[in-house]
Amino acid sequence: LKTPADQIYVDEHSVMLPLKLRTWKQGDKIIPFGMKGQKLVSDILIDQKLSVLAKENQLVLTNADGRIIWVLGLKFSEKFRVTSNTENLVQIKALNSLL
Repeated sequence: LKTPADQIYVDEHSVMLPLKLRTWKQGDKIIPFGMKGQKLVSDILIDQKLSVLAKENQLVLTNADGRIIWVLGLKFSEKFRVTSNTENLVQIKALNSLL
């Protein structure tokens, strides 16, 4: 399911509310969609060649347990992906001003 950078779809049963939107912190990790291992958010930001200001202001969306669901506009977590067993989808869309 190919989606624009400003939205993601997650399996309803994989998400625990409340969700939290915050700036990333040193040590934050995510398992990017399609990968098996974890990657530091700081490495993702370096790979994207973002400016220092963009890196400082990068937002992440976390689950109630603190796991990162989405590095907004960049990477989505494998742990929350839609599968063939998914019964209900949740669409999460970011306002363009947040990207």
